[in-house]
Parts: sequence; structure tokens; C-alpha cells
Amino acid sequence: TFGVIAIGVLFGLVAFAAVIEIKDLDLWLHMKMGEVITSTGQVPSQDILSVTVAGKPWINHEWLFQTVVYSVRLAFGIDGLLYMQALLVVLAFTLLLFWTYRRDRQLLIIPLLFSVMQVYQTRFTVRPDIFSVIYFILFLMILTTSMERRWSLLALFIVQVLWGNMHGFFFWGPVLVLIFLAAEALKRYAPLPDGWRAEGRLSDAGYQRLGVTFLVVAAAMFINPMTFEGALYPLRVLVGLSGDNNVFFKYITELQPSISAATFWDLGDQVPFKKLIIVSAISFLLNARRINLVLFFVWAVVLVFSVLA
Repeated sequence: TFGVIAIGVLFGLVAFAAVIEIKDLDLWLHMKMGEVITSTGQVPSQDILSVTVAGKPWINHEWLFQTVVYSVRLAFGIDGLLYMQALLVVLAFTLLLFWTYRRDRQLLIIPLLFSVMQVYQTRFTVRPDIFSVIYFILFLMILTTSMERRWSLLALFIVQVLWGNMHGFFFWGPVLVLIFLAAEALKRYAPLPDGWRAEGRLSDAGYQRLGVTFLVVAAAMFINPMTFEGALYPLRVLVGLSGDNNVFFKYITELQPSISAATFWDLGDQVPFKKLIIVSAISFLLNARRINLVLFFVWAVVLVFSVLA
């Protein structure tokens, strides 16, 4: 009973923290483009809003998000966007709760989810990545709990299609599947401790389905109005980070390093994030005899990515 009450309080805090003012100026661009797409039935392939670069090719990989926010505002006003924001944040935490919940571990899960809220609240805003977080969690949930079931293939395909038309982080879909494939291959063919080979290991049928899943998810990336151009957009961004466009990217907030070796022990900066890094690292050490390679690889890759950007 105490645990259920604590979970209720946590979700009340999450919902309260998520209903905040609109503070991202990109929203007005998204809503205008949503209006254009809705009224014309087409996703513009050229810039139609700028004065200086009008007519230049534009890969609008967030068009689906734009139609959603425009439709919500049209139906429910600006307050509707705030309620949508809160609903999506609560949904993300609900998925995390269902994925991690154990009745005998309530006192461990609740403070961890509270720390997640402290980190995540910097992104409580009406942006495409508010959907991206949900898709990321869904991928991890399905890959870790449901790959033995046939419907997992269709579910991941649908999530990838939605993700690929909403936010540039859709490349995480096939990357996550590749990480799972690599871990499962090591469990089968590498000389590992028995505990590592057995922990979370898929059946042969699940392993084969995982291979097919990668092909299906990779193909789903091309289901967008720009097809090949849309699917390759994240790769172009990564190339641009080290090319001539670096001067622009270095001023984009979400592409800046979150912490560094020099600031890691600074108690006045990113404390909840650093706490989660330390706690999660300790959890692997405490389970050294039975490490789940899949979760360890996901943790390591996402950790590097989240520190760098």
C-alpha cells in the first residue's frame, strides 16, 4: 500500500511538472508547416518560409509531428498543446513503470524514476523528441520482453514508421536492434562465462526473429515522403557535424556535451544525471556474475551518446 501511494505521488509530480509554459520557439514553425501540409495534402520538399534560402531543398523529417500539433491546437487551442505535452510525459513514465515494476522492489524503482524525472524535465516541451522518447522506450520494452512473440515484428515496424516521420532520432530503431543482435551473437559464439551466456538469452526462434526484425525496421525507415533522402537524413547530420556545417551545429543546444571529465564531480551541475550513471554502473558491478550483455551494451552506447550530445 505504501508503495502504491508513493507511485501515485510520483506520477502526480510528473504530471504537475509537465504542465509548463511553451518555451520552445520551434513550435511556431512546426504549427505553420502543419497548417500548410494539412491544407495542401503535401509535404513541401523545398523551403517555403525563408527569405534568404527560399526554394532550397528541405528534408522535413518531422512533418507528422507538425500535423499533430497543428491539429491539436486547431481543436483544443494552446492549452491543448500543454495537456498533450503532459499526457505524453505521463505515458512515457507509465511505460517505464510497467517495464521495470516489481512488487518486491518498489522502494528501489520509485527513487530511480524520480531521478529520471529530474533529468527528463529539461525536455518537457512541445517538441518532436517528446514522441521520440516514447518510441525509444517502446523499442526497448519490446526487444527485451517480447521477441519470442510473433507480433513483436509488426509492432516494431509500426513504431519505426511513426518514428521515422516524427523525429531525426529514428535511427535509434535499427541501432538498438543491431545492439541486441551483437549481444545475442556473443552469447552464442564467444567464450563468455556461463552466467553471461544464459542471462536474458533468446531462444533460437527469437534470435532468428531478431535478424528479420533488423531488415524490417531498416526498410521501415524508407517509408516517408522523402524516401531515401528522409531515411539518410541522420547520416547527413552526422557528416555535417564534422564538415562545413559544423559552425551551425555547435550552437544547437541538444548537440552540446552534457557533461565532461572536468565537470563530472561538480555537484552543482547535472547531479541527477550523474547519479543515474553511478547507480547504473554499480548495478552491473553487483551483478558481475550474471550480466545481461544486451542491457550492458545498450547502457554503454546510450551513455556515450548522452554524454556527447
